[in-house]
Amino acid sequence: MPESLKVYSGYLINGYDHLKDEGIITRKVIQEEDQKIKNLPPLGQSENKFASSHWFHSDTHLIEFFHTSLYNYKVYALRIVFLEKLDSLFRQ
Repeated sequence: MPESLKVYSGYLINGYDHLKDEGIITRKVIQEEDQKIKNLPPLGQSENKFASSHWFHSDTHLIEFFHTSLYNYKVYALRIVFLEKLDSLFRQ
């Protein structure tokens, strides 16, 4: 994702807290995605941005965790509208 969508950069646990505080993800989503995120190799090890990134969505956002170095992550969030919600908006 573009840097303009970055919502956090730093330690993983603080990234989770930031996303929870912003209402982007819930504790349940964190529990579901945590191991996948922790298993990402840092970019310096993988030398491949896609191998060091994990994408998923919450009810409101498309989210990317990018493991940039041993202890650092960049977190990106793009607000999304799902089609079934969009369709109901036009029927009012």
